[in-house]
Amino acid sequence: MTATVYLTLIFSLLISSPGSGRNGSSAATLNKFVRYKGGIDKLTFKRGAKGFLTFTLNPDKGIHINSDPAPSFVFDSTCGIAADGKLEVPKDEKTKFVSKKLPIKQGFLIPAGVTTGTVSIRGTLTYYYCSDAEGWCSRFKQPVEISVKVTD
Repeated sequence: MTATVYLTLIFSLLISSPGSGRNGSSAATLNKFVRYKGGIDKLTFKRGAKGFLTFTLNPDKGIHINSDPAPSFVFDSTCGIAADGKLEVPKDEKTKFVSKKLPIKQGFLIPAGVTTGTVSIRGTLTYYYCSDAEGWCSRFKQPVEISVKVTD
């Protein structure tokens, strides 16, 4: 490995440390090669309702997001929200990498026993991104935190 690859890997490890912030966008959780945007289909849910988290990954020119290994999302066990189905990862038909145009989706379920009021949906989106020109790849763990209102 070249010095550039080592420095890139070290930098990637430093910036991928967990942190919290709405949508995981605090300075400590930014990937300098990939712009991230997290969203949700609505901000108010009844107990027992289902919803979708959406994640958009927009890599810089010359960077791609691998579809193999595919991105993954794990809910924080302390938030009380459960996955509903598998992570939907759209692929670009031409390149077979993760699509830049369509969002990644994760279904979730607000449990019937959750307390009403404001609830934080927390988890970690993990993906692998690579440089087309330089031939290096790195893993990034994007913390996600989105607040929703839960009603009866």
